[in-house]
Amino acid sequence: VNGGFFVDVDPATKKVTEARVVIGVYGFGPQRSASAEECLVGSTLDAATLRAAIAAVHRDFDDEFASEQQYKTIDNPEGKDEFRKTLPDSFLFKFFQEAQAAYGIKAWSESELGLIKPLPL
Repeated sequence: VNGGFFVDVDPATKKVTEARVVIGVYGFGPQRSASAEECLVGSTLDAATLRAAIAAVHRDFDDEFASEQQYKTIDNPEGKDEFRKTLPDSFLFKFFQEAQAAYGIKAWSESELGLIKPLPL
């Protein structure tokens, strides 16, 4: 499971003017979540918007979730399906942290963001 996210935020209003939410390998290949994008556009990057975007991703893709047999074992008959279904939630949360910091909406410490300092080329 992976994800790709983009938002453009109006600096004056701090509202999202454009958004892209793509989830890969959750359903059948990378797909945009139109519902999550609609939740984001016109909203501020706050906890309520994050919850709405996460719910929208699940509305768009939970029916397409493909169970993977290789993760099911005798010790773990349920496999990793429930864990894999929560990954987009974590990805969106991390993206919100990064976007809030980038647009000056909320100041997160480096330890909260988990920033890796770039190495010189």
